[in-house]
Amino acid sequence: MVIKIVAEGNICSLAGSDWRLKIQKLACGPNHDQTLILVKPVKARFITASQTFVYDDLASPVWLTETEFDYLVQLLTELKNLKIV
Repeated sequence: MVIKIVAEGNICSLAGSDWRLKIQKLACGPNHDQTLILVKPVKARFITASQTFVYDDLASPVWLTETEFDYLVQLLTELKNLKIV
């Protein structure tokens, strides 16, 4: 399986042949003074008649604060560096 990683502006996507994990940084709050990170898994379908891709939600989106996202990145880094015996 080939996984494609793409960064475009405030969005980073990991994509397989029939799925995508979208990670997006968004400004929120009444004055756009809060930042949240959206993590959203979707399933891709190709519609032959219109020659377009359609993305269906696989699960509800996950909203993370910057602190929570930093912690997730830290845990993923630790997992990557973990020695398996």
